[in-house]
Amino acid sequence: MNVKQLTWRLCPIVIAGLLAACGGSDDGGGSTTDPTTPTNPTNPTNPTNPTDPSTPTNPTNPTNPSDPNLGYVVSGSLVGLASGKIVTLQNNGGDDLRLQANGKFAFAKVVANGGSYVVTVSAQPDGQTCTVSNASGKVSADVSNVGVVCETNAVTPTPTPSPADALVGRWVPNGCGNLDVGGTDGTYRDYHNHIRTGSDTFAVTSGRYSYSGGNCSGSRSDSVSSYVTETIRVLSSEVVKGYTVHRVMSVPQGPTGPMTDYAFQRSITFAPGGQVCLMSRTETFTAAEIVEGTVENIADKDQTNCGIWVR
Repeated sequence: MNVKQLTWRLCPIVIAGLLAACGGSDDGGGSTTDPTTPTNPTNPTNPTNPTDPSTPTNPTNPTNPSDPNLGYVVSGSLVGLASGKIVTLQNNGGDDLRLQANGKFAFAKVVANGGSYVVTVSAQPDGQTCTVSNASGKVSADVSNVGVVCETNAVTPTPTPSPADALVGRWVPNGCGNLDVGGTDGTYRDYHNHIRTGSDTFAVTSGRYSYSGGNCSGSRSDSVSSYVTETIRVLSSEVVKGYTVHRVMSVPQGPTGPMTDYAFQRSITFAPGGQVCLMSRTETFTAAEIVEGTVENIADKDQTNCGIWVR
């Protein structure tokens, strides 16, 4: 076999070997990621910091719906409300909101975009008056500037009338009772006509109702006895348990002038219903004791210890 023949026999073998050495794998020849090593997320949501369910969302600061078509929140702040008091607000005549403490507040119902709101006080707290600022408008965003300010009402004392003003006029007995001032048949009943004579003095002219029959029955005629006229000067005035009590000095007027030897203190107590109690010689009684006696006498119509009169 010559060299040329040998070459022709070896050439296919060499070519086949070269092809095997240059060939690739069936998967394209690239390196693959190890399936046992998963990719680690680089920015996961932290599940260890959820909203604490024990801390509820403050209902006085609700979150506004993200869609303006759902409406906007109307809110504000309250100041000046006294402890233990309650004020009730309304928006657009409804959506009642009872507030018991100062601070921020918000109505439960939202107002539609472009809609109007009007905040008013529907129930004032006892003893206080609350006013609203920035109370109305149209919404295009949350409203948070409504202001409610509460102030304690000024206590206006009940004016005590000037004793002379309160006593002037004619006072007559409140029923018959035991007002017998003449005889034993009860045919006479005193009356008093108080006439103002100064800033703290007034004169009292007494008179009598004279009945034709006993015990305040039958026809009546009036007579005036000038000798029982007296001048009264107010010493002090006060209000006790809702009753106005005047402590006065009474000086009878005799034919020749004031009878100072017979001057004495007297209590004049105004009772409800336009009644007055005249109680003599009260210098040893307190105003509260006078009132107590007045109440009892008026209730029992007992006019022995307290002459009870009406206009």
